[in-house]
Amino acid sequence: MAFNLFPKQVKFFELFGLQTQNLKEATGILYSIFSDFSNVGDKCHRINEISQSGYLLSREITRFNSQTFITPIDKEDIHRLNLAQEMLLSSIKSIPRRIGLYQFKEIKTAAVELSHNLQLIEEEIELLLNNYFAKKDFTQNTDKINQILQQSDTFLLLALGELYEHDNIDSNSILELTKWSQIYDRMEEALGYAEQLANIIEGICLKYA
Repeated sequence: MAFNLFPKQVKFFELFGLQTQNLKEATGILYSIFSDFSNVGDKCHRINEISQSGYLLSREITRFNSQTFITPIDKEDIHRLNLAQEMLLSSIKSIPRRIGLYQFKEIKTAAVELSHNLQLIEEEIELLLNNYFAKKDFTQNTDKINQILQQSDTFLLLALGELYEHDNIDSNSILELTKWSQIYDRMEEALGYAEQLANIIEGICLKYA
């Protein structure tokens, strides 16, 4: 049996594209949970499935990165991009788990807007990657991502301010405040990871332009 000293080339960008699809589907379902608030259990289950698939894909990328001698970009860049995608997916997963646990009867408008923004950012991240692969201008994508992130910061401030606007504080309102504070904390965390991912991709785009 012939031994191939140089194994077949690993298509890292295709693997990152698959992970991007996982993120895109997960953010879409998350937005559906907040905007529609029906079949929440099934949607949460699907996000868990996507997260598990993403975890396995991330491990595969790590394995290929350690075993491949020549990579299309620096190994450190592959590691950083892989980790950022995984962290964002894990962060997204933590949000619906709490929605199911807290058994909300209604969803706040700010949560709908924030989840939609997270979906829009992921769509722009996909375009950012595609434009890099095609050697096209990507600045419009980074500008759009920054615009959405700034808008999200405003939504978060308004949402947190709304939580504390109570004339009569009782045990129910305190409990509701605590629940929504944790949801907003997780959404802020996910948006932070999305920003980190976008910055890493932008850095790669500039480095290898």
